[in-house]
Amino acid sequence: GTFVYEPPEGYRQVEAFGGQAPAVGEPAPDFTGTTLRGNPLGLSDLRGNVVVLDFWATWCGPCVYSFPLLQQVVDYYEENDDVVILAVNAWEGEYGEERIQKAADFMDEHELDFHVLFDTDDSLIAEFGVRGIPTRFTIGRDGNIRFEDIGFSGPGMVTDMKVQIEMLLEEEYALVD
Repeated sequence: GTFVYEPPEGYRQVEAFGGQAPAVGEPAPDFTGTTLRGNPLGLSDLRGNVVVLDFWATWCGPCVYSFPLLQQVVDYYEENDDVVILAVNAWEGEYGEERIQKAADFMDEHELDFHVLFDTDDSLIAEFGVRGIPTRFTIGRDGNIRFEDIGFSGPGMVTDMKVQIEMLLEEEYALVD
């Protein structure tokens, strides 16, 4: 006979934890997060820009190693209003104000100066289907995911990010409603 799984009453079967990741070339899930200064920021607000989302946590060793390199890329594009790089804090043990304070202290301690967005309830990291951090998504001006990088690849990360961003900046884009 064929085995058929029947979940117990009150439960539902899930195919995978972490949600179904949108594929490269598909639209990035829209979201609104909170910045370090407490302001709401939505992905749809950034349409027309090249957007990098770098998912991280304070306890993640590879994330910490990647930050000086991420800072180099942030500094390189500092004057370019068409590039938005967001470090998305997720999977911390704390929630709400405690999480924000922990990340703010971490940024100060490591002398980092880039934009942090908080995934306060870890729903965003689930929507993107992230299974491990660091994971970085580079989103084109049209709102579609164009690159996904999982893990920390070492010093080559700076060149990789610049090549991806430059490629997307050069693409023709018209904001059509």
